Amino acid sequence: MAKAREVDVSRGYAVYFSRYGVAVVTWDPTLQAVYTEAQSWADPSELAAVLEAGLQALTEHGGSRWLADGRNMKVLKQSDQDWIVQEFYPRAVAAGLKRIALVIPTSGLAMATVEQLAHRLPAAQVEVAFFPTLDEARSWLNSR
Repeated sequence: MAKAREVDVSRGYAVYFSRYGVAVVTWDPTLQAVYTEAQSWADPSELAAVLEAGLQALTEHGGSRWLADGRNMKVLKQSDQDWIVQEFYPRAVAAGLKRIALVIPTSGLAMATVEQLAHRLPAAQVEVAFFPTLDEARSWLNSR
């Protein structure tokens, strides 16, 4: 489970997960969205902790948007993809998730697994869009 929330005083964001070399999860009050920054590869328990922390932030703030900075993301194992589709995604939708903006991974192999995962998610429930930069992803979320 996610650790207790901390406050990142430098940005005023509530921090829901932070593990150096894995990821950071915050609530972005200006964007009114969960913000995740992948820093490298996450093992199955770390990936679950990251996503559960994001779900906690989404729920606490009554949010509907998620900004995922996946530039440093690594490949998702098939079992992790299955868990996301079967376990996590339905709970995120039930919590109110409507839009996901993903900054594409620099690794082509990681991007291929992200695209494979995105094709497995019911498109009618959540709008998912991919962007080359964080600014473009933020702009897209702000326009919705």
